[in-house]
Amino acid sequence: MHTKTLWVCDFFSKKVWTVGGLVEYFVLFFIQPGTRQVHIAGITANPDGAWMAQQARNMCMFFADQRCDQPLDGPPLLTVGQGQFLPAHLNSLRAFR
Repeated sequence: MHTKTLWVCDFFSKKVWTVGGLVEYFVLFFIQPGTRQVHIAGITANPDGAWMAQQARNMCMFFADQRCDQPLDGPPLLTVGQGQFLPAHLNSLRAFR
């Protein structure tokens, strides 16, 4: 795959002390290996299906704004950290490509 059109998607999490106690927040991000450009897609304490579907829609708009080489199909997407992606999350990302 060509690194200028490949995007990699993953989560990382960070525990944060809040007024309500310790909360784990999940950050969904995309990185383009060819340019090392990072796009923070969203941050939430509960990455459920509805949130992932919204992030997938946002991702499509972001890629359209970036003038990807394949605007109808979207760029190739590689997900890492497969244990963090539920099947519904992966389906949301793939449905909006």
